[in-house]
Amino acid sequence: MIGYPHTYFRLIDSTHEYASSLVSKSRPTPGTAISAGFQTAGKGQLGRNWQSAEGENLLMSVIWYPNDLRVARAFGLNMLCSVAITSLLSDFGIENATIKWPNDILINKSKIAGILVRNSVRGAIIQDTVVSVGLNVNQTSFPKINAEVISMKSILEATFTIEHIRRCLCEQFSNYFPLLNDNLDSVKKEYLSRLYGFNTEISYTTSSGSLRGRIADVKDDGTLVIQDLEGNKIEFSRNEI
Repeated sequence: MIGYPHTYFRLIDSTHEYASSLVSKSRPTPGTAISAGFQTAGKGQLGRNWQSAEGENLLMSVIWYPNDLRVARAFGLNMLCSVAITSLLSDFGIENATIKWPNDILINKSKIAGILVRNSVRGAIIQDTVVSVGLNVNQTSFPKINAEVISMKSILEATFTIEHIRRCLCEQFSNYFPLLNDNLDSVKKEYLSRLYGFNTEISYTTSSGSLRGRIADVKDDGTLVIQDLEGNKIEFSRNEI
């Protein structure tokens, strides 16, 4: 069962860094979870900080050992986590969640969750993974964040117990993670069906300028494939768009 054993900290620098340190020193039980009420140095994508009010949101990292997952298919982990979070939100009546490549979950273009995945690799095989999730649950004001942000409470006008949300998400992870090696194609299909911009024409800002087109695919290694208005397919890594 993913999410157990579980260690909770009222205050920590980063659940992601703590879990990564555990893995570097020992071999924790698969599914081990670390959560916190507040992080002083929460981690986001590309070295960004993850900001959250104390005790208001779900801040959790999970340790997992993929079974012979090749580096070339590593993005399957991101897909699984993204789909698991959208399924969780659907269970609570939030049906319109979309996935913004590579790792954000949106509600009507406002961010409700983010995912960070760190893999340790030996040769061409992923040895262990730390998956970290920040899910906005009860926070309704985000004064330090210069972006459109939303929470479960803002949408549903209800207050939730963070531990209950944590357990529900771990149940979703437990349902999806076994599909990583045997049925990743079905997960990818669900991921693409939720992906913002998939088969929909929108504008993008890239490292080389602006681009208008539609997402045609996301490769197993996470490469984004956009088809422009002339029908050309252009590939992007996460720091290029």
